[in-house]
Amino acid sequence: MLKPLLRMKTSMEIIWLTPDLSKLGGSEYMVSAFCRLLKSAGIHVHIITRAIHPVWKTVMDKASGPGQVNFAEIHSDNIIDYIHTIDVITARFTISLMQVMPLESFSFDIIRYKEYGFPVCGLEPTDLSNHCWWLPENMQEHIQFLDGLIVMNPYTEIIARNEYHFNKPIQLVSNTLMNDLYKRTDRSYPLSTFGCISRLSAEKGLEYLLGAFSLLSKRYPTATICIWGEGDDHERLLQQTRMLGIADRVHFHGAFHPLEDSLSISDSAEIFISSSLFEGCGIAMLEQAYRGKPLISTMTHGLKWVLGADYPGLIPIADTHSLSRMMEQTLIDPVFRQSLITLAQQRFHSFFSPYQTYNQLISFYTDVLQNNSYENLQYQTKP
Repeated sequence: MLKPLLRMKTSMEIIWLTPDLSKLGGSEYMVSAFCRLLKSAGIHVHIITRAIHPVWKTVMDKASGPGQVNFAEIHSDNIIDYIHTIDVITARFTISLMQVMPLESFSFDIIRYKEYGFPVCGLEPTDLSNHCWWLPENMQEHIQFLDGLIVMNPYTEIIARNEYHFNKPIQLVSNTLMNDLYKRTDRSYPLSTFGCISRLSAEKGLEYLLGAFSLLSKRYPTATICIWGEGDDHERLLQQTRMLGIADRVHFHGAFHPLEDSLSISDSAEIFISSSLFEGCGIAMLEQAYRGKPLISTMTHGLKWVLGADYPGLIPIADTHSLSRMMEQTLIDPVFRQSLITLAQQRFHSFFSPYQTYNQLISFYTDVLQNNSYENLQYQTKP
C-alpha cells in the first residue's frame, strides 16, 4: 500500500474520457496505473470509453483505497453518445474535473461540443511532435480548449509551449509501474540474445532493428532476437526477415498478458531494445530498467526521459548502423553492459516510483481546482 506524501483533503469526482481501452498496450497500462493511484487517494473516477479490456477492468476494480473506479462503455463511435453519457454522470455526481486522453480529433469534438461547468484537462502520452499523425491539423486552436495539460516527458511541455502556445498549467507526471500485480506463471519463452517489446506498427521502427540485427548476425551467428507484440505490420516484418536471411533467428511471439507474462519475457532475453521513431514514455523499457536489464534505445523524447539524456545506450533514430554497433558493444563488453544496468535502475528509482506519480497527479488536480498560480505547476527538472 502506498504511503504518499500528499493526501486529498476532500474527495473528488473525476471523469476520465478515453475513447478506447480495449487493447493491452502501454497507454492502457498507464491509465490503469494512474486510476489505481487516484482510487487510493479517495478519488472517484468515472471512465468513459468505447470498450475496456477485461485485464484493465480487473486491475482497477481490485485496486485498494477509499475511492472508486466506475466504467461506462459506450460501444459507439458517435460523439453524441459520449456527450450524453457525460451529461448522465454530471446529473448524478458533482464532477470536479474531466481528464481527456489522448489529444485526438474525436476527443476534442466531444469537449468542444458544449461548455462544461468544470475544468477539462488533457493528458498526452506521446510527445505532441509533428510525427504524431493522429493529432488534429489545427492542434494549436484545439489545445486552447483545455484548462490544463499533463505530459509524460519534459520535451512535450516544450512543444506545447513553443509550438502550440499553450499558456495554461502543464504538469509532468511520471509514468510508473504496478509492480505489486506482476505474477510468475508456468509460461516461458526460449532464451534469446536480444528482446524487443513493441506494437508491430510503423512508428516503432522495427525495420531498422531487423536491419541492425542482420548486420550483427553476420559476425555473431548464434545471436537471436525475440519480439513480443502484435500489430498490422506483422506480415511485412516477417517478409523483411526472409529477405534479410534472418527468419530462423528472429522469433515473433505475438500478444502477451501484460502482468502474467511480463516477468518471463524479462527472464528470456539478455538485452532489451527500443527502436521507436517516437515515444511518449515507454512502459516496456521502464519495466526492464526496474528489473536490471541492459537497455538500448533510440533518442526519442520519451525514452531520453526514461533513461536520461546522457545514457550511454542511446542511439540516433532510424540509424541502422549505429544500432548494430551499439548491439555489438553491449553484447561483448560486460563492463559497459553493467553500466547500462546500473544507470537505468538508478534513473527509475529517482524519477518513476509510484510515490512520485501519485504526488504529481494530486498536486496538479488540487492546484487546478484551487486556481493556484500557474507558475507553481511547472515541472522544474531538466531532461
